[in-house]
Amino acid sequence: MDPSSLVYFDQQVAGHDRLLLMPTNDLMVIKPCKQRELDFYQDAIHYPDFQDFIPECYGTLRAATETDLALLDNPEIEKNETIKIDIGQNEDQNLCMENLLHGFTRPCILDLKMGSLLYDNDAIEEKRKRMTYQAEHTTSGSLGLRISGMKVYDTIERRYATYEKIYGRSRTVDNTTDAILAYLFPTSKYGKDTEDYRTYIDDNTTTPTIMKERIPTKFSRWVIECFIDVIEEIREFIIQHPNLRLIGSSILFVYEGDRAAAEKTWKCMLEEDKVNKKKEKEGEEEEEEELTPKMCDVRLIDFAHSDWHADDRKEQDPNLVKGYDNIIMILNDCLDRQNREKL
Repeated sequence: MDPSSLVYFDQQVAGHDRLLLMPTNDLMVIKPCKQRELDFYQDAIHYPDFQDFIPECYGTLRAATETDLALLDNPEIEKNETIKIDIGQNEDQNLCMENLLHGFTRPCILDLKMGSLLYDNDAIEEKRKRMTYQAEHTTSGSLGLRISGMKVYDTIERRYATYEKIYGRSRTVDNTTDAILAYLFPTSKYGKDTEDYRTYIDDNTTTPTIMKERIPTKFSRWVIECFIDVIEEIREFIIQHPNLRLIGSSILFVYEGDRAAAEKTWKCMLEEDKVNKKKEKEGEEEEEEELTPKMCDVRLIDFAHSDWHADDRKEQDPNLVKGYDNIIMILNDCLDRQNREKL
């Protein structure tokens, strides 16, 4: 495959590495990685319960070196002969990973950096000081979490809003819940109060079914409850596995921001529930179904500095656990305020 045929992933909201897509479909993203992140995914295979919390990893991809190309062009190599290539000569690799935005029409995305420790043992002293300062002067230190990137869809104005990096870095203990509300309810007063940090991109698609109405309350409530349930499961797992060292990892939240698409997905979900209940009642086995459009998704991402080898400790990093406790508390508060304020 010609690397120049890959296209940039235009929905990325955080991170330094530019993600790429295959030109033919959006099922998979290609992410530059170092050996440590590849090792993390390989080691994660031994923890089946953890697999649902992370993107599926399909393997690696790398550009061929001059040596590789010369070897492949060697006329002395017989047909069907096995060729051994030394991958150690090129440590720059790319992870081929599940695209978590596949299945969404207009995804609303939040990247939440978790924990207070933002560097690993390999970091040089200058970076350690810089990351420590960043944690101490942002909610990474006070809450154990920080908004790293955010993008929402305004169903009324029909436009995307991407938030500047300074938005997350400037949040405090007192206004982080408001920031999460701005993500969950972009057309509410919480979203409008963040105008100074938004960059807009008009939605020029001519979809005939687009509805200029906000997402119904029952949909939003279901999404928030889903987020809470999954994060509670992740929290329980990481506490039970203190050997899991998560440094600089994020929780990626996604929900459907298109009203018409959300309506369609909701109907599909209700229909699936009816079919599954009927099969359960009649004792039939559930058949493997085609993937349906998504209402929401939440996963752990970014493991460039993480590993499974903190075997010397008996409990999980308390600042990491604090971050999970706080986001669960914040989301529950969002549910209460949604009900009180009719969001």
